[in-house]
Amino acid sequence: MPKRIWYAVIGIVAVALAVSIVFAVHVSPKHPEVKDLKSFAGNLGSDIDPVEVFEDSFVYVNMDEIKYYRQYFDGRGVSELGQIDNFVLGVKANATVNNVLYFYTTVSIAGTDGEFGNNLYGIDLENNQLSLYHTDNEVNPAAMVYPYMGNLLALKSRTYDSASKAGIYETYLENYDINTGSTEKVIEQTMDYTNLTGSMILACFVNGSKIYTLNDDFAENGDISPHIMVYGENFQLEQTIYIDDDTADYIRSSRPNEIAVFGDYVYMRNYSGYAVVGKIEENVLVPILQTVDLELALNRQDDRAQNIQMFYIRWTNTYYILDAEKGTFEELTLEPYEDYVFMYAKANSDNVMIFLSADYDEPSDKKDDKYIFTDISALQ
Repeated sequence: MPKRIWYAVIGIVAVALAVSIVFAVHVSPKHPEVKDLKSFAGNLGSDIDPVEVFEDSFVYVNMDEIKYYRQYFDGRGVSELGQIDNFVLGVKANATVNNVLYFYTTVSIAGTDGEFGNNLYGIDLENNQLSLYHTDNEVNPAAMVYPYMGNLLALKSRTYDSASKAGIYETYLENYDINTGSTEKVIEQTMDYTNLTGSMILACFVNGSKIYTLNDDFAENGDISPHIMVYGENFQLEQTIYIDDDTADYIRSSRPNEIAVFGDYVYMRNYSGYAVVGKIEENVLVPILQTVDLELALNRQDDRAQNIQMFYIRWTNTYYILDAEKGTFEELTLEPYEDYVFMYAKANSDNVMIFLSADYDEPSDKKDDKYIFTDISALQ
């Protein structure tokens, strides 16, 4: 497939064939028995979307109402946090700074003919209150936010209606000062859709003081060069990590929308669920695992460097533990829950909350869903 064609499509591209490739590097199957798991008492139903998990609770949104709640693990019950009106689209990236959980949501602008805006909301975790912090009606839907050095970074994109900028597509990182509410562009890329030249940022990740962006560069001859850019203090470029053609073609079977970097290890995922875990060797990403529906159970609560991470494959009982410091990436099976499959998992630096759905052949055989909250160390 010509590489130009992929970028002519701005949505999710359906992929007919699901391919799973497991590389032997650092992958060792194990079947540990998970002990001392605390099952969450209560059935929240299938209409909720988890936002983040904390030491004593987790925040979720009821998608029927677009109303946010906080469910405690210690018997304090559920607190209602607030509701978002004119909701259109939510995104996966969240950030917690100074005990406020921030996230962007795309909303329809009242009184307009189908125009959209991006609202930065925050949940004050001390007072359990949802509030609107910032509005940007000039950018495209699906802005994403990340914690960075006590403030926020937002990945945004913009197109223009003016004839002088027809075909121009900007992607940039914007620093949001949580104390003053001011914003500033700090990293920016521009491409021209009319001749497919320039560069664009596909995804972003923050780990400690490092900023990672997944970029595509477009050459005049039609070649596309994918790579990961690493920025340090004062948003200065420090390193470029290259991606080989086979890995790039796999992850670009539809548009990439997620990246995470832990030490020398990289996770990438696209809108169709195709994912890659690889290791950086001499500025080149070497794939370790390529599979479908591989999710990262990451809680972006703050900008601390986190080296131990959990991955899981939805609709299966298989998960992986990455220890970037030790250089291990292990495949495991969640026991004693062989008859359940992962729906989602959310983790912080020490704990993980897992929602398991019973695997069954006949509806009459279905067991109750399970919510589990446990130490990540118990899953290793």
